[in-house]
Amino acid sequence: MSREKTTVSLIALTVVFLAARSEAAPRNGSDGSGQQSTSQQSMVPEATGEQITLLRQKLDGIFSRSDFRGATWGVYVYSASREEEIYSFNKHTLMVPASNMKLYTTAAALVKLGPNFRYETSLFRTGDIDPSGILNGSLVVRGSGDFSLSARFHNGNALKPFDDWIEELKKAGINKVRGDIVGDDSVFDNKNHGPGWTMDYLDDWYAAEVSGLALNDNCVDVYAYPGSSAGSPAVLKPVPDCSFVKFKNQALTGRSGETSGIRFDRPFRSNEITITGRVALGTKPQVIWITVSDPTTFFVTVLRERLVERGISVEGGAYSLRDYADKSRVARRELIAGYYSPPLSELVKVIGRNSQNLYAEQLFKTMGSRLKRNGSFAGGAKVVEEFLSGIGLDSRMYQFFDGSGLSRLNLVNAFGTVRLLDCMRGEQTFPVFLDSLPEAGRTGTLSSRMRGTGAEGNLYAKTGTIRNTRALSGYLTTREGELLVFSMFVNNFTPYSSGKPRMAIDEACVLLADFARN
Repeated sequence: MSREKTTVSLIALTVVFLAARSEAAPRNGSDGSGQQSTSQQSMVPEATGEQITLLRQKLDGIFSRSDFRGATWGVYVYSASREEEIYSFNKHTLMVPASNMKLYTTAAALVKLGPNFRYETSLFRTGDIDPSGILNGSLVVRGSGDFSLSARFHNGNALKPFDDWIEELKKAGINKVRGDIVGDDSVFDNKNHGPGWTMDYLDDWYAAEVSGLALNDNCVDVYAYPGSSAGSPAVLKPVPDCSFVKFKNQALTGRSGETSGIRFDRPFRSNEITITGRVALGTKPQVIWITVSDPTTFFVTVLRERLVERGISVEGGAYSLRDYADKSRVARRELIAGYYSPPLSELVKVIGRNSQNLYAEQLFKTMGSRLKRNGSFAGGAKVVEEFLSGIGLDSRMYQFFDGSGLSRLNLVNAFGTVRLLDCMRGEQTFPVFLDSLPEAGRTGTLSSRMRGTGAEGNLYAKTGTIRNTRALSGYLTTREGELLVFSMFVNNFTPYSSGKPRMAIDEACVLLADFARN
């Protein structure tokens, strides 16, 4: 049977999801070994009936295919409307969650920090301003972990907050800085990469270094244009363009009609980047996003050069406070300007819909800093773990080492993930949380998936993808309007079947969306 396709607004779905809520969430807890946890309540009853039996047989057939021989599935589907278990397959088995980790990070942050939480980045001066407009001291930027100094939040111009600061400096009469531009990133520790990250992708945008001061997603965007003729060097235009990053341009201009493609290499802890490949004549620029090492010094270097470009000369250099020789010189500060981020309710949309790793990590450490005075990965994990304990999840059902899911040391299970999702329906922040999730066939990382099916516009869920891991967890309604909360993980599949797990997950979700008991 097929469902007539309708367009349902997010507001309407939120009402449905909230209406289905009861105090009873999935309660058959497990420590991951199959043993029932004494901290959990009574067992969730299993749904029964001919159509339920048929649905389970079909789902078993999907997850037991020979393509997945050797792989491990963990699946749990719960009816929030009826408080029944619809389906389970290794629901207590601990799995690497990939970006499903972001569900835990954003849920905890919305509850613990609140949807109206904003970051503040402060610009201070040391010393006095003399009548001629010279600041006899330095400028110090104190970071808070804010990641919104990014083009996506400023109409394509990541330097808009810097330009606003420059206007404030000019209003204060400053036209020259005798001292340095110093970045204070002490809100976080100095661990820029999460435990369990691997070395082979650290120059890619999705593994940007975590830092107390962050600019342009801690990346430099490189636009490669064709040169004047075939065989001539390609033209590179980095954004932001600054002296902190050095380029070795080996990219060439290709003939008209040739395939374009450029590559890059940035050695670990280096900011010397080699660009190779070809950009064909008559084609649009090729764009790549490359992480920088030492984001704090990158931040203040760009700020220093922007000051000079906009008419405020700077005699000194740009430094991280961690590397500053005489910290006492910048200890006494006077606030001169500030920047506030958009509220968390807006920030989590990018984390959830776009699966932005850096933002999730910044938020993870922010929770540690704000709530535990420990701006580290361990501090963030402690906050999330306490949040989960508060909703009744046994501590043996998970382990967390980062906030984005890049780490292969993270472990969760399908049952616990459904428990988290179901409990979020009881939080005042649930509409914001739901709105942060990709919508099947419509938005974010699900924009091209399940189009033209009963899941399109009806399924809100978080994707998860790292090598040998795929995941999808969220909410949907059946053809009869029954609200289901689901979680699906697969680990340890081979490259031979790399495209098939996602197809299997989508197939299972469409089955659920089209399900009817009568």
